[in-house]
Amino acid sequence: AYEISLCLVGSEMCIRDRGQTVELISSDNSDLPENDIWSIEVDSTGTKWFGTAKSGLIAYRNGEFKIYNDSTSNFRGSYIGPLFSDSKNKLWITAAKPNALYVFENDTFIKIENDILKSLGSIIAIAENEYGVIYFGGSNGVIKFESDKWTKLSLPLKNITVRTLAVNKKGDLAIGLNEGLIIRKENDFKVYKANDNELQLSVVRGLKYIDNDKLIIGYGGGFGKGGFSIKEGKKWTHYNRENSKIANHMVRDIEVDSENTFWMATNEGLSYYKEGNVDTAFFREGRMKNTIMDVAIFKDEIWVATNFGIIQIKK
Repeated sequence: AYEISLCLVGSEMCIRDRGQTVELISSDNSDLPENDIWSIEVDSTGTKWFGTAKSGLIAYRNGEFKIYNDSTSNFRGSYIGPLFSDSKNKLWITAAKPNALYVFENDTFIKIENDILKSLGSIIAIAENEYGVIYFGGSNGVIKFESDKWTKLSLPLKNITVRTLAVNKKGDLAIGLNEGLIIRKENDFKVYKANDNELQLSVVRGLKYIDNDKLIIGYGGGFGKGGFSIKEGKKWTHYNRENSKIANHMVRDIEVDSENTFWMATNEGLSYYKEGNVDTAFFREGRMKNTIMDVAIFKDEIWVATNFGIIQIKK
């Protein structure tokens, strides 16, 4: 189990546990322009990408920051996220104010605009299948990008807001909504609602396939037990604040490392799960001071986006 606690190295804050070093990168100890980090992604070269609230998009390479915003590039937008690095080494970037979708390739930003994309509204989730088909979920459904063609999916529910997407190796698509969960297997859809089956809350914010039949479901929004569920075929196992050490009912993101530990971004700490055990790392004292926005994993490093900077956990 991980036992993470606060420590000080000189005047800088870090967090340490047995066998790990955890450092906080912030505007106080680095050239990071602000501490409100909304999204994080690591591309195939190992470059870390941070989406900020107001300072634009940041690339972090070899300990140096490069900032892309309206002062330094043709990129426009704030409250950046999600970020997604695809199988062709393209970085997809979404932004608000104004709502926009960009692709970053060969050090160039390309703004993507078409009528089908506009029909989606704001983009909240991105996922890719084994064949390079990319799915985008947002405030008005799901669209797919395949062979340079954009197509809107016909779903069994209308007027939905998509919060998260996940695809397994068979091509099954899981769609987390404000209104429940949809799972598409081949051409068949199944709808899960909190009042009708084992789904614990209507709002599904985080999804992750572990294999073809094992799906991790993170909840968020509203009241209730929340936390997360593990669905294996027809079997459901639930973890919440009543039966585990998960910090908060809201789980924004779920990532899995090489040791099969699930790392979960919650409203109150970084929760992690392994072999049936749940625990949480807290990095600051005080309620609602440990908001985790996003998680990314690269080799043996866990990168964590927060509203107080970036946390790097090295194994």
